[in-house]
Amino acid sequence: KQEEMKAKQEEYAQNSEQINALTNELAAVSDELETVKARMDERGNSMTDTSPLIKIKSALTQLRSEAKQMEIRIGIVNHTLVAKKLKSDSATRAEASVPKNKHIDHETFMDDDLEDY
Repeated sequence: KQEEMKAKQEEYAQNSEQINALTNELAAVSDELETVKARMDERGNSMTDTSPLIKIKSALTQLRSEAKQMEIRIGIVNHTLVAKKLKSDSATRAEASVPKNKHIDHETFMDDDLEDY
């Protein structure tokens, strides 16, 4: 009977060690499971969170508005440049049509008079 008792005690000790090892393993797996659950919840929340999308849409709207303003400014500057060029061209043409010798030289006038006699 003592041998049986000793065998049972050894079996109990071995089973206790296995139970402790399995309990520790269960605790580690439970911790890992909680970590994975927390990450999945975080990802789910970030997927349903639309604030980044709203910020992107707002930024795109602002960029479109700024692009329109720049197009208007470019048009105004282009118009101004064309108007100044046209004004400059017409001034150049006006200068070209006016005779360059507006005044008559006194000597030339006198020479013309002498030729008549």
